[in-house]
Amino acid sequence: MRKARTDKDRHLELGRGIHFCISAARARMESRITICMLRERMPGLRLDPRFPIPHRPNVMHRGPHTLPATW
Repeated sequence: MRKARTDKDRHLELGRGIHFCISAARARMESRITICMLRERMPGLRLDPRFPIPHRPNVMHRGPHTLPATW
C-alpha cells in the first residue's frame, strides 16, 4: 500500500533532472509574454528604488520573493 506524502509543500517547482517538468518551457514562455505585455501596457512601470528586492533564502528556489514597483 502506498503511503500518503507528508511533505507536499516541499517541492522543486519545475523540477530537475529526470523529474524536470515537461511544461517548464511553456511556463517560461508564458512568463516572458506576460512581462512583455505588461511593459507595453504600463510603460511607466519601474522597480521602486526605495525598497530592496528580497530574495528567497532557499538555494533550490532562486529569484526574488517580491518586486516592489511604482507606476
